[in-house]
Amino acid sequence: MMTWAREAKLDTADVDLVDITDIHGLPSEVGAWTEKRALIVRRFDRDQKRRIHIEDFAQILNTYSESKYKFANYETVGKIIPLTQRCWLFYSSSAYLISSAKK
Repeated sequence: MMTWAREAKLDTADVDLVDITDIHGLPSEVGAWTEKRALIVRRFDRDQKRRIHIEDFAQILNTYSESKYKFANYETVGKIIPLTQRCWLFYSSSAYLISSAKK
């Protein structure tokens, strides 16, 4: 899905699926998981030269992270995004999510 999103020209993090047995230092409980692959995501919010501050909608809506799904939905996000002048990002991401939904 992330590869498809990148090919659709959406800004995505670098990701890969790897076999869990190839990851060293995991807790022993991981061996009991039924899923044998893991999604790895390259950090996009910092490197050796810079740190990019990332806010989620819990911060924007002034709520705790564990409550963010109670107060925010796509309608709420859709009303806030135009205020940031990044409407195209919301609409292109929404179009991607809708078109990639499993039926």
